[in-house]
Amino acid sequence: MFKEGRELVEDDYRSERPSTSSNDENVQKIQDAVLGNRHLAVRELSEHSGISQGSVKSILSNALGLKRVTAKPFQKVEFF
Repeated sequence: MFKEGRELVEDDYRSERPSTSSNDENVQKIQDAVLGNRHLAVRELSEHSGISQGSVKSILSNALGLKRVTAKPFQKVEFF
């Protein structure tokens, strides 16, 4: 590009595609589903709402401030 006469190192303006999945309606839809059943997987939320799994993860973490928690199965421990 500099060989073609470009002098600035900043990016040229480009119209970015707005995020359509993280709108208020979809955030509310995900929030309602999570409040109804906190055991839903991201895949299930995605299927229920019609939003991609990546967007659901983004809504859960960024918009709703939730984080992933994994539960380990209970293991009986015997003491001698």
